[in-house]
Amino acid sequence: MQGVIKGRRARPRRTVFYGTHGIGKTTWAAGSQDPLILSTETGADDIGCDRTPLLTSVADVSRWLIDLTGDEQHGYKTVIIDTADWMEKIIWRATCEDAGKKTIEDFGYGKGYLLAARRWEKFLALLDQCIAKGISVILLAHAKIERFSPPDADPYDRWQLDLHKTIARWSRNGPTR
Repeated sequence: MQGVIKGRRARPRRTVFYGTHGIGKTTWAAGSQDPLILSTETGADDIGCDRTPLLTSVADVSRWLIDLTGDEQHGYKTVIIDTADWMEKIIWRATCEDAGKKTIEDFGYGKGYLLAARRWEKFLALLDQCIAKGISVILLAHAKIERFSPPDADPYDRWQLDLHKTIARWSRNGPTR
């Protein structure tokens, strides 16, 4: 049979690692192969690892990701986003600034979050370019406890990413049409 692929194929991955504040997410990620931390918060300040200055805009983060996927040989094999929930806040701020709004809620019911999700998709596309260039991606995020009420069981609390539900859904399923 022609075309059968056997065995494993080593390739870069996109990994999401989340937990409570101060549990060691950044320390864990810094142990990955030849890492560079893209700092959207100050969690990496105490880690002995290559990292960027604090990145506070979508343009800053994008520039670093584009540079990583350029032709220059930099030696990094893993890029770490520290953290996805702070990146979400950066995206919200940019979305508001572009539309002249003060908060993401000012767009009307859910519209600001949907606009931000489109920016999130562009951010994920840049991460996919890193993977295509052989660079693994680790997204660190904080966790939150939310009440879950399944239709066929009693409600219970569960840990989940501290991201808005639109972004979490978008990341799993792609755009909502």
